[in-house]
Order: sequence, then structure tokens, then C-alpha cells
Amino acid sequence: MSWKTLLQRHDKMVVKGNALIYDRIVILRQVNDDPQFKRDNLAEGISPADLLNAKVSDTCASFIELVHMVKLFPDREQWLKGNLADMQRLMIDTIRRTQVENKARAEGEGGANNADRKLSWKQKYLEMESRYNVLEGRYQQLEKDYQQMHHSLNTLRQAN
Repeated sequence: MSWKTLLQRHDKMVVKGNALIYDRIVILRQVNDDPQFKRDNLAEGISPADLLNAKVSDTCASFIELVHMVKLFPDREQWLKGNLADMQRLMIDTIRRTQVENKARAEGEGGANNADRKLSWKQKYLEMESRYNVLEGRYQQLEKDYQQMHHSLNTLRQAN
């Protein structure tokens, strides 16, 4: 096979790979949204966040990062045509920009100024999404801490 043919095969594989990552995240979001998934894993001393992160560890991104990418690029077609690294950079830039805007808004706007600056629907959405992202990150960390404490408690109980 010529090098041109090999590169064409490679490029087709990349496109399929991106689409498969999208499909995997859609499935894992459904798993994550299932309350029974969280209850069962927590009961067994397994962190749902760690389990989901392990399922996507081959992507060099965390589950929550990939969820944010799917939110930013919700159409599978975007994943077929997009460059995964560029999409990830855009997602990170969007989150950072939203955090900076929220911080500036919180620090610089007083009551009278706030009334003059009505937020557009999109700005409100981005602000709420940013708050959600922060809370989701805190939740994931608390869940991990809980699992570690639960494991330590079980270890102490077994030792005594």
C-alpha cells in the first residue's frame, strides 16, 4: 500500500474514533444519571466518578471534561468533522472565560449597575452552566473523599 492510501485509512479511523468517543460519553451520561448506578457503587465502596473516569482514561480526559465537550458540541456530526484536541481547547477556554466573566460580574457590579446591565439569555445560561460545573466538580471531589473515608472506616472496623 502506498503512504497516501495509508494516510487516508488513518484519517478515516480518526473520524470514526471521535464519533465513538461521542457515543461512549452519551452512554456513560445515561449510566451516570441512573440513581441506582450511584447507590450500587457507593454501597460497594466504589466511587462512581472514579469508575467513569477509568472508562474514559484512554482519551486523556476525565469523564466530566468529556461531558462538557458534548455539551459544547452536542451534535455527533461535529465530532465526525472536528479535531478532538481543538474541541477540548475550546471547551477549556469557554469554561475559563465563563469563570472570569462570573468573577468580574460578582466583583464589579453593584445594585444600580446590575439593573442597567440585563443579562441576555445566553449569558444567563453560561453563568448557570459555570455554576453547575463548579458544583459538579465539588460533588465529584466530595464523593471521592466519602469513598476514601468509607474505605478507611471499613478497614478500621475489620482491624478491631
